[in-house]
Amino acid sequence: MPAEPEELVEGARSALRLIEESSRTSLRAALVAEVLEQFGAARVRAFGSSMLPTVWAGDELVVRRQATEAVRRGDLVLFRRDGRLFAHRVVGACGTALVTKGDALAEPDPPLATTEVLGRVQEINRDGRRIRLDSLRQRLWAHLAPWVGVVLPLTPRTVRTAARRWVLSAENSLAA
Repeated sequence: MPAEPEELVEGARSALRLIEESSRTSLRAALVAEVLEQFGAARVRAFGSSMLPTVWAGDELVVRRQATEAVRRGDLVLFRRDGRLFAHRVVGACGTALVTKGDALAEPDPPLATTEVLGRVQEINRDGRRIRLDSLRQRLWAHLAPWVGVVLPLTPRTVRTAARRWVLSAENSLAA
């Protein structure tokens, strides 16, 4: 049975919204890449959960352009792939390509060509606090963080569940 005209119109609107959002995402990625190329530094707002617990959605990442050869294992790099920006940790190298992985992910990303790397994340600004990634504490964490996704998968659902359990246990201990 053919679709009703209203269903077709709504389907077309949904498709246009997806195309529009994809175009905006690609435009943002191109703009950040241009700012880094021209000025050497940019501030980028983080979205998603692939870098939990190091980077939270809403954190501001301070990124500086850096030669790929100067990037070390454990550094957070910003890269552009398929019109999107990603900030993931360097876990190794494959020839001249870098291998990255989100801290909360079990599997690494496909190797990055040097042209995809835009810069290195220098610091994270969260709720008025500045977290410098070159501090000793953060450098030590950088060596442990890649194992988080393997040992303790942090999907949004598990974070919500853990938070709920913590709140319930706190309420129970206050009631006792």
